[in-house]
Amino acid sequence: MPAEAATSTSRLEFEELRERVSEREKLLIADQYYSKETGELNKAIEALELCLQTYPRDQDARHNLGYRYSLIGQQEKAIEEYREAVRLNPSSSLPLSFLSDVFMRLNR
Repeated sequence: MPAEAATSTSRLEFEELRERVSEREKLLIADQYYSKETGELNKAIEALELCLQTYPRDQDARHNLGYRYSLIGQQEKAIEEYREAVRLNPSSSLPLSFLSDVFMRLNR
């Protein structure tokens, strides 16, 4: 399948899926679509920030936002989000692992 057709198909699937889910899920789907399908990290970040305005205790959104910040070089913001994700769910090892990775890259 040509890249243009794949992108068009992905966009259609993205729109259809968003019609059948909750507001929180719509925002998390938007994050995944923009970060993985289109590479528009700023739009992914916007979706996650909006999600966290409505659902501030959403550990998944916090972790994803930390990762997106890390990808665009905003390490201090990434650290804040990973720390909050760990605080919200101390038994989850994923944000702790990503947090330690950022600290290692910053030689801390």
